[in-house]
Amino acid sequence: MKKAVENSNGSEKLPHAKDFKLPKRLTKDQKELIEAFREAMKALKEEERKYGKKTYI
Repeated sequence: MKKAVENSNGSEKLPHAKDFKLPKRLTKDQKELIEAFREAMKALKEEERKYGKKTYI
C-alpha cells in the first residue's frame, strides 16, 4: 500500500498553487476582474488606514 504524500500546504488532496499556470493571454473579463480586485484591495487598505484593522470572527 502506498504511503500518502503530503503537500507543503499540509494536505494530500489539495493541489499546489504552482500547479496552475496563468494563460498566456488574459481575456477581457479576466482583465476586468483583476482590475476590480485591485480597486477593492486599494479601498480596503485605505479603510484600514483610516479606521484601523477590523477583526473578523
